[in-house]
Amino acid sequence: MLVHNWREVLKRSVRLTMFALLYIIYLPVNITFVLLAYALSPFLAAWSMKHGPVLPGRWRWFSTLNADLDGYTPQRVAGFDPAAKGFKLWWQRTRWTWRNPYNGWHPKR
Repeated sequence: MLVHNWREVLKRSVRLTMFALLYIIYLPVNITFVLLAYALSPFLAAWSMKHGPVLPGRWRWFSTLNADLDGYTPQRVAGFDPAAKGFKLWWQRTRWTWRNPYNGWHPKR
């Protein structure tokens, strides 16, 4: 019984070590892409003005997982106008990307 408990302790410590290593590896990657999302969000919002609120392919990683760039409409986020058009809509989509920067990336994909 004692050996079994030590094996469990060893398995848990290995698992925790792996999680710590993954965190150390993914943290700089995540920070880099979040900063990239902040920089690209005005361009992504402009692109969405022509092609719609859903970004294509991997660009969707810059959107919220469960909403498009107009995700504020069903969520009724204060300060977002569901009837916005033109510059106001572009600004709202830019702010939405800032609110959820690079939210779609997950290392297991």
